[in-house]
Amino acid sequence: MAVVLAVIAILGITIFAPKGYESQWSRVQKAPGALAASGLPGWIERVQGAQYNTYEACIHMLCTFYIAQSLNLPSLLFAKLASFFLVCRAVYPIVYALDIDMLRTQAWMTGLYAVSMVAFAALFPDTIMPILGA
Repeated sequence: MAVVLAVIAILGITIFAPKGYESQWSRVQKAPGALAASGLPGWIERVQGAQYNTYEACIHMLCTFYIAQSLNLPSLLFAKLASFFLVCRAVYPIVYALDIDMLRTQAWMTGLYAVSMVAFAALFPDTIMPILGA
């Protein structure tokens, strides 16, 4: 998903920038604030921000999924929470690009909650499993 977001941002720059996407200046061209300063549409920078956030969420996801797998979290609960996290992450870049900050924050927090419950259910099964109804 992060790669798709990167491609969308690059295509947006290519279409809307006067000189197109300048690969020799890619980091300067995509730096925070640089796109808005050059007069490009704001959604391009927001898609770029969603891409960075997706990479950060993947780090958290990988760590918690490793914990859940190592501690033998029940497969059905693991699958439900992981699927819920992925749905939240799929919605996140859309509401981010559309600049709907309340929904963006809600999607981010709900995804964080889902992936955290994966780790907590594996680490503290006697406490968390009854809360999750498992």
